[in-house]
Amino acid sequence: RLVAILWNDRSRASPQIVVDDGSTDDSIVATLRIAAALGLEDVLKVLPVKPNHGKGYAVKQGVFASNGEYILMADADAATDIRGLPALETQLARRGIGIVIGSRAHMEQESQASRAAHRTVLMHLFHFCVAFTFAATDKHTPLQDTQCGFKLFKRAAALKVFSNIHLERWAFDVETLIVASKLNIDVAEVQVKWEEIDGSKMSVKGMVRMGMELLLTCICMNVGLWQVRDIAV
Repeated sequence: RLVAILWNDRSRASPQIVVDDGSTDDSIVATLRIAAALGLEDVLKVLPVKPNHGKGYAVKQGVFASNGEYILMADADAATDIRGLPALETQLARRGIGIVIGSRAHMEQESQASRAAHRTVLMHLFHFCVAFTFAATDKHTPLQDTQCGFKLFKRAAALKVFSNIHLERWAFDVETLIVASKLNIDVAEVQVKWEEIDGSKMSVKGMVRMGMELLLTCICMNVGLWQVRDIAV
């Protein structure tokens, strides 16, 4: 499925970074083989991270290794249709917007029909925890989907935000948006086409861990252990 991301009408003009977060399979070999088959060796960079740190850490390394004016964060499972990127770019071009995030909120009712009851309960609990975390850090958000792995940043916004990120695993998305809010970086939300991929669903244990990370975020930001600094870029 990585081909869907690597191969698009701007592949040859857009440097692409694949961050391998301590995988134990043949992810790097497969990525390089795909790139060679598509003739993208010159624009593709594989960034290995060992040992595994978590998605937040991997994305942060990818951001700092990039050099484009726009930086797209996309999951390698291509659950979000890459053809939705132009809509995000259109929003990002608006005056004052620094980050545009993909949203699956419009698909929520449909997905609930096929989701196990306990997962639906956990989903609503997580949404409550996210709202509570924003409120506890003196910020409120109208954003409906903080966790979609399809986000587009202006370079300056990305560097400012990720220079302040502490969480290394799944809840980093929430911290990212809280930090952006504290830096007065405007965030827009755009509907995207998304499909659930086998093997990419978060476990109940993962959801609990995210809840603990959100609690950690509340505590550390409120007692001043995590301070948001507006760096010059």
